[in-house]
Order: sequence, then C-alpha cells, then structure tokens
Amino acid sequence: MARIAITGGPGAGKTTLLLALRERGHRIVGDSANFAHHAATPGHVFFDRSVVDALGGLDGVAPLSQAELGGWLANHPYFPKVFVLPPWQAIYVNDGERDHTFEHAEAVDRSLRAWCRRCRYDLIEVPRVPVAERCAHVLRALADGAP
Repeated sequence: MARIAITGGPGAGKTTLLLALRERGHRIVGDSANFAHHAATPGHVFFDRSVVDALGGLDGVAPLSQAELGGWLANHPYFPKVFVLPPWQAIYVNDGERDHTFEHAEAVDRSLRAWCRRCRYDLIEVPRVPVAERCAHVLRALADGAP
C-alpha cells in the first residue's frame, strides 16, 4: 500500500485528476487528516495534498524545528515521490474557491516545491495535458518507479 500525495497550487487540476483516478478504481482522499484511517487500505491511496502540505503552512506561521518536522514526517510517511501539478493558465479560473490571481498560484507552486524538497521528497511534475494523459502519466510513474 502506498499513500501518494498529489499537490500543486490552486487551480492546477488536482481535483479533476483525483476524480479521474477514482473513476479508474483507485482510492482517493480529499482530506489529509484521514491519513491514519487509510493505514490498512490495500493498493494505492491518492491524497489531495497531504500532511506534508499542511506542515509547510504551519512552518510558515510557526517554524518547525528539525526534530518536530522529522517526527511528523516519520509518523506520516508518504510514497517518496510527490506528484506536482504545475500552474496552468489555460485552465485557471477565478471562482468561489479561487479568488487569487494566477501569479498567486505560481507563488504557491514555488513554495510547495521548495517545501517538499526540504522534506526530502522527489517531485514528479504532471504534464499539462488532458486528464486521461495525466492519469496515465501518474500510473506509469508508479509502475515504473521512476519519474
């Protein structure tokens, strides 16, 4: 069983990708607080963001010590590769969920990437292609074990 984090800035297509993965029979989790609930779930479990993302936000408000960060990461292990959906202006929209600019989405993306690297995760960028191709890219990377 692998807990797999899907991350990226707002409006990058995370939810669309996750729903497509669910349509293909995979378990998805929309709330990173459900981490422990899926400890015994067989197969891949895809998370919309992760505890790692939440820790990045927390660190921005109250910096975590290396010991604190290490403890959190040890207790919430994800697959060593994190799938990152890059900002994609062609699909970005301002709506009830996204009231920030596209430039804000780009800044969030840069911050998430830096944070994931600090937490020693390998980043796999999901290409800006139709969702079926995005799913295939993610599943192929998992099967190959390589970006």
